[in-house]
Formats: sequence, C-alpha cells, structure tokens
Amino acid sequence: MLQTGDRFTNPKTGAGLEVIRAPGSDEQSLELRRVVKPGTGRTVPHVHMDFVERFVVERGRATAKLDGRRIELGTAEALDVPPGHRHVNPYNTGTEDLVMRHVFEPASDFACGYVETLCHLMTEGRTDRQGEAPLIAAFAVAHHTRSQTFAAGLPHAPQTALLAPIGARLAKLRGYRLHLP
Repeated sequence: MLQTGDRFTNPKTGAGLEVIRAPGSDEQSLELRRVVKPGTGRTVPHVHMDFVERFVVERGRATAKLDGRRIELGTAEALDVPPGHRHVNPYNTGTEDLVMRHVFEPASDFACGYVETLCHLMTEGRTDRQGEAPLIAAFAVAHHTRSQTFAAGLPHAPQTALLAPIGARLAKLRGYRLHLP
C-alpha cells in the first residue's frame, strides 16, 4: 500500500515518482511528484468517469491533450481533467526532465492500484518505452478494481467484458505483479 514519502526510481532511465500524499482515513486524494525523462510519459488517450486528475508542472515543459485539443504547459501551469473528458496525460517532449505534481481526487481503487503497480514496475525496470505501466497491466488493474477508467474511442462495455479480462490474463503470463488496494 502506498505511503506518504514513498519514493520509486527506474534504475534503467532515472525516472522517478514520490508519493506526496497517500489516501488515508481523513484524506481521499492521492498526490504524486513525478520526474518524467525527455521523450517519455505519453499515455494512450483515456477517460476517467469517477475522479478528477490534476497536473501541475514544477519544472520543464509538458504537452497534453484534452478533448482533442493540444495543450502546452510550462512551469507553474496546471491542467485539470474533469471526469468524463478524453485526455492524454502531460508528457515530456523537451530535452530536460519534466517534474510535475499529479493528483487524483478522489483516489479511486483503480488510481491507487495503477500507481502502485507502476511504482513497482519502475523499480523493476519493466515499464513500457514511455515509462508507464504497459497497457495490459493497466487493463489488468482495471479488471481487478472494476474500474471506471477506459481507453478513449472504444465502447466501455467491450473493454469491461473483453479487454480488461484479457489484459489480466496476459499480465499474469508476463509476470506482472499487480499491487491492488
């Protein structure tokens, strides 16, 4: 289970993640500080139906997409993604590290499971080329948490009925250990 102050580093890339605030009895959000290496951090377009995602650039430059619109963010700029909005998380197209805060409000079981699984994959050097959890691991976490997070552009029902269970099986075959709340 994630704890405030936990730090994770990818030994292959140097990318890092620190838990600034973990959900607890009186706190329902999850706040991270991420170090995203140049040319990484791009996620597939997706949508969350049950939480707000907030990104604040602390250092560097980021590119994101929200509802098909490209957004450039610099130091001290923020992006709020309300539930139900298609987006691509801010990623690093620059030549220097991107340092950003990443907040989930409220922290759903999916958000906590995805982040903790990502943290352990980082320390094992098993992230995808973008430094993120492989898509099958994300679908596996979605399956086990009955997630309300979906890949954008695909009907939700087939993702829940087919892609998430297939992702869970493939993740198991690949030896990905899921870390679920």
